[in-house]
Amino acid sequence: MKVYWDYFFRLEEDGVRFKNFSLTHIVIVFFIFFCCYLIYKNRFEIRKDMKLNRGLRIFLIGLILIQQFIFYYFFLANAYYSIKDLLPLYTCRVALLAGLFALIFSSYKLKAINIYWGSIGGIIPLIVTDIMPYNFPHAMFISFFMTHAAILWTAAIFIFVDNYSFSAGDLKFMYYVANFQILFSLVLNDVLGANYAYLNESPIFTEYFASIPRILYLILVFAIYNLLIYIVYTIGNLWIKNGNRFKNIDNAEIIEG
Repeated sequence: MKVYWDYFFRLEEDGVRFKNFSLTHIVIVFFIFFCCYLIYKNRFEIRKDMKLNRGLRIFLIGLILIQQFIFYYFFLANAYYSIKDLLPLYTCRVALLAGLFALIFSSYKLKAINIYWGSIGGIIPLIVTDIMPYNFPHAMFISFFMTHAAILWTAAIFIFVDNYSFSAGDLKFMYYVANFQILFSLVLNDVLGANYAYLNESPIFTEYFASIPRILYLILVFAIYNLLIYIVYTIGNLWIKNGNRFKNIDNAEIIEG
C-alpha cells in the first residue's frame, strides 16, 4: 500500500505534458459536462427530494475536501513548495473554496463567486489545460480534474437547483471582487514571483503577449476578466428570461441563502 501511496504522490516528474484535445482529454471533459447536464435535466427532482439534494451537496463537500488534502499533501509531504504554490489566489481555487463554504453555509454571495469565477476559472482551464508534467496516476493529475469538476458541478447545483438569480447587484459585487483580487494579485506577483490571474505571463500565445508593453498587457487582462464576468451575467439573464427558473413558488421556492 505504501508503494502505491508513494508513487501517487511522487515528486520526480515524468517529463511529459498532458495533450490537449487528445482522446483522454475529450472523454474527461465530456464526462464533467455531462454530469452538469444531468444536474440540469434532473433539477426538479433534486429540488424536491431532500435526501438526494443533501446527498449531492455532501458528496461535493467531500470531493472538495479530498482534493484539498491531495493538493496540499503533495506539496507539504515533499517539502516542494513556496508560499506562492499554497496561497489559494488563482481564480479556480477561489471559486472552489467559495463553492465549498457556500455549500456549508448557503451564503448567497459565495454562490455568486463560485458561479462567476467558476464559469471562467472552471471552463477555460479544462479546454486549455496546464497540468504539472506527470502521467496518470499522479496526485496533481487527479487534483487538477477534481478541482474543475467540483467547481462546475457545484455551480450547476447553485444555478439549476438553488435557482440562483443573476441580478445586477451581484454583477456589481463580482466586479468589486474580481478587480480587488486582480489588484491584490498584481502586488503579490511582484513580491512572490507568482503569476496569479496570469498577470505576468499569458497561458496562451505566450511569446506574442510577452512582446507587447507590460502596461498594455495588464490593461488587456483587466478588460478580459471584466468582459468575461459580464458575459456570464448576460448568459445567466438569458437563461432566466427564457423561463428556465422555477415557476411554482410553492413547490420550489427560490433559495437566497
